[in-house]
Amino acid sequence: MIRFISSNKIINVIVLLLIIWSSSAISQTKVDYAESLMKEKDYFRAISAYKELAFFSKNEDSTIFFLTQIGRAYRLSRKYELSIDLFSSLMTKHPKSKSQLDYFNINLGLNYIGLKVSSQALPYLEKTFVTDSTGYAYFFAALAECERSNWKKASDYYYKAGSLLNNQEIKMLSLEFSSKVLNGDKIPKKNIFLTTAMSSIIPGLGQYYCGHYFDAAQAFVFVSSFAFVSYAIYRYDRDYNSNYVLTGVSI
Repeated sequence: MIRFISSNKIINVIVLLLIIWSSSAISQTKVDYAESLMKEKDYFRAISAYKELAFFSKNEDSTIFFLTQIGRAYRLSRKYELSIDLFSSLMTKHPKSKSQLDYFNINLGLNYIGLKVSSQALPYLEKTFVTDSTGYAYFFAALAECERSNWKKASDYYYKAGSLLNNQEIKMLSLEFSSKVLNGDKIPKKNIFLTTAMSSIIPGLGQYYCGHYFDAAQAFVFVSSFAFVSYAIYRYDRDYNSNYVLTGVSI
């Protein structure tokens, strides 16, 4: 009887260990699956996978990691508002280290750059300058300053990024940009109202004025062709029909 009880206990312990191991393995498999979806740029399915992992996670650090991946996936899929809401929530609701705060701030900055609101992106990026050892915060801040046509500051940020970045390709680009953006004021500016007026008169003329010659030819050929077809159908309706249904459809 004693041997039977002891053997039962051993079996129960083994079963318990197997359950723990299998649940851990399943969880790890789901993490790998979510990461593979991110690499494949299947962001919407990755978001669903990370949401499930975050919901069942019992570890605070793991939960924060899963949520940051969701926020990153939102940003990469151009769901900028959702990404901003998530990273803002993470900054207020969860304990975080300085490196996590920097990561949140950089992502918030990138979201505002994506929304074409560079003035709102810069405060988040600038918060990370003191502790940023990668150079990416300076690189993105330079991009935001370019959007604002602040060429001198953009040049300084690109140079600073180039001195910190480990990625040789981006490092060389940053150093190259640091000198080239100083010529930003020399970029020829086109009058948007004149461009619109020219395109209204002759299809493609506005694109030609802006230097987009292929787009100009394409616009002229396609718009003119469809306009000619519509006019031909109008002539047909005028001469043979009275309801002008085909003319309305063609237009």
